[in-house]
Parts: sequence; structure tokens; C-alpha cells
Amino acid sequence: MADVEADVAVPGQPKKRTFKKFSFRGVDLDALLDMSTDELVKLFTARARR
Repeated sequence: MADVEADVAVPGQPKKRTFKKFSFRGVDLDALLDMSTDELVKLFTARARR
């Protein structure tokens, strides 16, 4: 029973935040930032390219 209470946050410590991992069409943010403009345009739909 004491093990269950161990998961409760200690009042002195801030709760760790989990951030959403951003991806566009299955490509994560780091790869998107490293892409050239021509490679990035290939991921866009036809309407966005106009």
C-alpha cells in the first residue's frame, strides 16, 4: 500500500511537464528545421504551394 502513495508528488518538488512532440506529415520538428526549402515544399499540399 505504501508503494502506491510513492507516486504522489512531493509538495516541495515542481511537477515535471511533458511536452507534445511536434511533427508535420510524420516528420519531426528537428528534421523539418534541417530541411532545405525545396524539400519542405514537397511536403506541402498543392493548395499550400500556390
